Amino acid sequence: MGDISFSCHRLTDLDGLAADWRDLESRADGGFFLSWDWIGCWLACLDAEVTVFEGRKGEMIVCLGLFCAKNEGGLGGEAAYLHQTGESEADRIAIEYNGLLLDPAVTAARALPALYAEAANRWDAIFLRGLAQDFAESVAAGTWPARLRAKAPTVQVDLAALRSNDGSYLEQRSANTRGQIRRAIRQYEARGDLRLEVAENAAEALSFFDAMSDMHQRTWHDRDGEGAFSSAFSVAFHRRLIETCYPKGRVELLRLSAGETVIAYLYNFIDGKTVRYYSSGFLYEADNRLKPGMVAHTLCIEHYLATGMDRYDFMAGEARYKTSLGEVGPDILSYLVERPGARQSIKGALRWVRDQVERKG
Repeated sequence: MGDISFSCHRLTDLDGLAADWRDLESRADGGFFLSWDWIGCWLACLDAEVTVFEGRKGEMIVCLGLFCAKNEGGLGGEAAYLHQTGESEADRIAIEYNGLLLDPAVTAARALPALYAEAANRWDAIFLRGLAQDFAESVAAGTWPARLRAKAPTVQVDLAALRSNDGSYLEQRSANTRGQIRRAIRQYEARGDLRLEVAENAAEALSFFDAMSDMHQRTWHDRDGEGAFSSAFSVAFHRRLIETCYPKGRVELLRLSAGETVIAYLYNFIDGKTVRYYSSGFLYEADNRLKPGMVAHTLCIEHYLATGMDRYDFMAGEARYKTSLGEVGPDILSYLVERPGARQSIKGALRWVRDQVERKG
């Protein structure tokens, strides 16, 4: 693409960034998580200094990425996080398919060395979490040492292939999965009609979200864990995202009822012709033959199959129910890349000692 100049600067002009981001987004293939819909809501809720990494070809922006820095303490030094903060409360919103937003003519392999050159006098390390697999491959082959921190497969249902084969979704699943779902449906139908409803507008979607997050958090509380909506930041972010995106058709919330009883809520992102399942709330009961999650996803998949969507993406995670309902797809990966030098060498040596101790233990 010719000469590209890369630079970093502190974010001071949000409106200017929004215009630049939307312009580049119209040319890029960044997906929902790198859209201004997601990024703009994140910035609006954020109380942190943000560094903009950009690439320009003349006056045209061809690369953008946003970083928040955090002092990790001790040998950790100053670390930057791509489209995250490093703080658990804010990062609970869990970005996936992350990466730099790139013009189609600019590759990650070209942008990353420029990022590391800009970062060398700023940060000791960069956390690149929730990366799309193709971007992660460039990170792994980059000029800064990259350490894999997490790897999780996505699970997906190819709706377009099902539609072209005139196939039933359930018929593609195993006999055991089909049996569990059909038995649970019969039990639910004994209570009354099974109804899957899509929220009609943002106001109704927000009421679905409030009920879903309560149901979601009760489940996690019963498991002595923290759910996706346990932080004020997460709740504020998602409410803003729904208000912003629901009128555009980029977010959907669905409610499943059996008679008068609500048994499930699903919260999905609409990414072109792909549905990305983000979160849910399920009514778990003493009878474990009732499968609110499997039934809700099955009916949701059949709904999107009928409405012309091409893919249902459960996104990252190795939950057994996901692999029962779909096929394994590309990985979502997280890397820590560290600036070469004495600090990185010392940390590497300490990790080696720790690993030896753990092996002997």
